[in-house]
This record gives sequence, C-alpha cells and structure tokens, in this order.
Amino acid sequence: MTQRSLLDLTGIFLRVDIPVFGRRFSHIFLFQSKFVAADTMRRIVCAIAFFCAGAFADVPASERAALVDLYDATGGPSWTQSRNWLKGDPCVDKWGGIVCTPSPGRRSGGVKVNDTRRSNLLRPVSKDDAQEEAGDVDHVYHLNLAQNNLQGTLPESFGDLTSVSWIALDIFNSLTGTIPASIGKMTDVTLFTIAGSAGGTAGDKFSGMIPSGICSLTNMFIFHAGSNRFTGVPDCFCDLTISNCDLSGNPLQCSQTPDCAKTICGATCT
Repeated sequence: MTQRSLLDLTGIFLRVDIPVFGRRFSHIFLFQSKFVAADTMRRIVCAIAFFCAGAFADVPASERAALVDLYDATGGPSWTQSRNWLKGDPCVDKWGGIVCTPSPGRRSGGVKVNDTRRSNLLRPVSKDDAQEEAGDVDHVYHLNLAQNNLQGTLPESFGDLTSVSWIALDIFNSLTGTIPASIGKMTDVTLFTIAGSAGGTAGDKFSGMIPSGICSLTNMFIFHAGSNRFTGVPDCFCDLTISNCDLSGNPLQCSQTPDCAKTICGATCT
C-alpha cells in the first residue's frame, strides 16, 4: 500500500488571494485538524479557490435601489450619459457618474471556522453574513451627475446613499420639487451642489423649505444651491460650519431664513 504524505497543519493560517474582475480578494482559513494528507490539501485549496472566485464586493442592496429610484424619477433613459446604469452592480459594472470606495477596515472574510470541540470542518457562510462581519462591501462615494439632463424630483430613497461624500447635480439639469427629508441620513456628505441657472429657465429649480435633515450633514463644507426656488432655511443650518456656501437668487422669506444664510451664503429675503 502506498504511504500517503501527511502535513501537520494544526493552527496554520492559509491565505488565498483570488483575482476577481480585476481586483484581488484575500481570504484566510485556519486549519484545525492535526494532520491532513497532501492530496487532500490540494483538493481543499481548489475548493477554496472555487468558493472565493464568486465572492466579489457588491454595493449594498439599499444603495443600488436608491440609484435605480433616482434613475427612474429623473428621466434616466433621456440622460446625456447613463453608461451601464441598471446593469449589474454600480461599482463592479462602473455606472457612469459613480465612484465607489471600500468600507473602512475591509479585511478578509467569507468563511467561518467551527470550534474544534464540535467540528474540524471549514463552514462557508452566506455572502450577506460575510460582508457584515468583514466589511467586505463597496459603497457609493461620489455621485456626479452634473450636466446630464436630469429632469424630475429626487426620490425619498435618495437618502439611502448613506456613504456618499460628494454630490453634484447642478449645471444643465432641470430638477424640481423639494429636497427629500431623508437627506438627513447622508451624514458623510462634504460637497453638495444643486445650483440652478441665474437669469434663465434652464437649471435646477428646487422649491419649498430646505429640510431640517440638512443639519445632520456636519461634514459638509461646500453647499451650492443658488438660483433655485427655495423659500426657507431651517434655523439649525447656522450650526453647520460651511466654508463655501451659496443661496443667492432664491425667493427666500425673511420669516423662514436665519441670519447666517444671509451673511455666510449670500442669501436675500423678502
């Protein structure tokens, strides 16, 4: 009988790097069996590679749904540029105007190792569990749809883009209606531009009160919303430390506009 080669892998970590769609993903496995035959080891490595090959990092479902709602609500089929929108994943398939970033502290994930007292098996877990535990997901970071012929209103689900930092929806767009209250969930926003067109009919024409949710955007330092049809600004707006702000050209009512909007953002009121 041919003697099989045995490898002592107790407590050994195996790191496997798998290239998927031009990106590299690392997965770490801990072996808990005392000895593993060499040919068995080869089969394990092959199985791991097969498992990892399908584990690319998708954007969270809520963020993709918010982008689809935005597309549907603002005339997506008529956009000037809508490369790959609605196709697959916004990050993997590189939807036009979208820049993605991995969540902070992404690390290896995708496998749980059972307690040695119960089992010596490597147990795969669902993609959702793996992403939640390992931070192995992408997020929409920049949304640049300026100069893109957007027409319509922003959907309430817009606020579900909770990791976005940079929003540009101005210049040759024609968005109307109010800013959704859900904007309060977008606490990572640093730049938000929705300026209209001074002296013309083209450009965004948002209206009504700027929602109080904007006061949750404490990281925002650029806010351009001039030449729209806003009628008021929440008092809490004065608590923000915005260094570059424009609210000029809006028909603001003095009773609904705090002084900071006038001194910092160039707003006038009647």
